[in-house]
Amino acid sequence: MEQHADLQDALANIGLGRVAYLRVLDYDDVIALVGPDAEIEPHEIAFCLVDADGSPNCLRGSVGAVLIAAQERGLHVVPVH
Repeated sequence: MEQHADLQDALANIGLGRVAYLRVLDYDDVIALVGPDAEIEPHEIAFCLVDADGSPNCLRGSVGAVLIAAQERGLHVVPVH
């Protein structure tokens, strides 16, 4: 089991600073990530740029804004299944 965790960490670090993925967040996800002061309504969704290691990089209100943020940071957005 420890080898699996080590491999997972190694793979995440390969892409760190180079690749990220897009994650759609609902109201509850945003509140959990940002806290109760998040500027989001219960019916809204947000989009998060997530680094290769799973850390949230930025939170935006549209896919386009996330893609612009990724470009500004020199990150390639990759699909995750």
